[in-house]
Amino acid sequence: MDKYTPAKSKNPCASLPPHLGTEWYNTVEPEHVARRTPCLWRCGVCAHEWMATKERRMEGQGCPACNGKQPAPPTESKQETQEATPKAAPMPESPPAQKEPPKPPVGANHVALLIDASGSMGRGFTSVMRVDAQVAIEDMVRTLNEGAARVPTSLKTWYFGGFGVKPLDCGSHPFKVPPVSCSGGTPLRDAIGTAIDTLYDLPSRAPDGGPNTRLVLVVTDGQENDSTRYSADLVRGVIDSLQGSDLWTFALLVPKGDEEKTARLTGVPIGNIRGWDVNSTDGAKDAGQATAASIGNFYQGRTQGVTRTSRFFVDTSKLDEATVLKSTWSAKGRVLTVDREATIRDFVEGAGLAFTEGKGFYELTKGELLREGRTLIIAKRTDGDKPVPPSRLNLRTGTPAEMRALLGLPPTGQVPIGEGILGDWRVFVQSTSFNRKLVRGTLLVYLDGADTSMGPTWRPDPSKYEDLLPLTKTHDTALFTEEVGKGLKAGGFCKIAGTLREILDVASTKIGTLVRFRDLP
Repeated sequence: MDKYTPAKSKNPCASLPPHLGTEWYNTVEPEHVARRTPCLWRCGVCAHEWMATKERRMEGQGCPACNGKQPAPPTESKQETQEATPKAAPMPESPPAQKEPPKPPVGANHVALLIDASGSMGRGFTSVMRVDAQVAIEDMVRTLNEGAARVPTSLKTWYFGGFGVKPLDCGSHPFKVPPVSCSGGTPLRDAIGTAIDTLYDLPSRAPDGGPNTRLVLVVTDGQENDSTRYSADLVRGVIDSLQGSDLWTFALLVPKGDEEKTARLTGVPIGNIRGWDVNSTDGAKDAGQATAASIGNFYQGRTQGVTRTSRFFVDTSKLDEATVLKSTWSAKGRVLTVDREATIRDFVEGAGLAFTEGKGFYELTKGELLREGRTLIIAKRTDGDKPVPPSRLNLRTGTPAEMRALLGLPPTGQVPIGEGILGDWRVFVQSTSFNRKLVRGTLLVYLDGADTSMGPTWRPDPSKYEDLLPLTKTHDTALFTEEVGKGLKAGGFCKIAGTLREILDVASTKIGTLVRFRDLP
């Protein structure tokens, strides 16, 4: 039997004393877990959950939340206890507390990092990797270390060049990537094939019974030109097969302009391929930040049971304007240029506006954590080749869930969002604080009284509604509003705000039909 597959037993707590067996909170049975392997426990007194080994628990370790005050194992016989303790009055029976169902096991991540160490990745005429590329890789590894604190992670690293494919020792968590020497060509297929062969042999199930996923990260500044062991057809076929298992994710950083070609040659989804300017220091910086943010998003998804993704890279540069206009609505607000360092309240009040928490949106200028429930506003930087002045920005927004979906972010949770995703779009993040520090030279969007969580405030315009349904019968409030929405053309307004009397006036005026309405406000 596979050692990572929980076996079925009539007594799931057979290997533990009874007072510990009731606090065992794992899908795998105790007898299949080593004494020194961290396991999940749930306190029988305060319901707190924590990690501890079986060995520590059997040595007497108690719940850290209630300071070990849960009942200790009995040390006296039942008879001795009865003789020493007077009989107490019987207590009324209370219904047994329902135990919450255990969280689904997440498993672990097996990560392979493949670093291009061909001659073009070197620093001038030296063989040492260029500084900006090394910093970008360190950004990725730092985020892997942060993710490993949430999901158990193993990291295997290789660098590849004219010398072939060589392993790189990054140590155990926290991982560190040492500098590498660069020379020769780019045996990209051999590097991917080596990583697949190694990760494939690792366990498919974690000790908690959850699935072990594979993430293969590739950083290269060129196309394949030096492989000898693995053919193109073999690598493409294996990648196709593995991606179909829903446990493998391949993500590649390639030269800008080679994204579609790489997708055709490898079979990796285009959403998992990002181009970077290989000849620019800023290009390497942006690539590192964008990949780090995407790694953070991947780990956030793993904590929620996601095992693979076809949209690894969060990249607003791939957003087309038509998609944005279709998926969002107009945000009505003032765009202010931040000309001094100040808190958001002081700056807004200094501009002559009444400050209300939640109406200010600061411009994203560096990577940060996007908190749950924050609304986003985006706007195009340029119109053709010309920059759009702040006063003419077309501000677009949606509900927090809609904006996350538009940017390819996980639907819930606190997730990293990086500066490197911006492209030709400005991103503004809702501030729910009064003392948020604004950065000089950035923009601030302050809404004109609209509640972004409720949709846009719209006043009906009779000239835009040639196709309203003929309304000839009596309607109640909900039905009338619904039918007006059904009568709109595809691609028209989907969210209608305003009083029902205003909407009624539009319908009556435009159609020329007497419409009666019950309970009209």
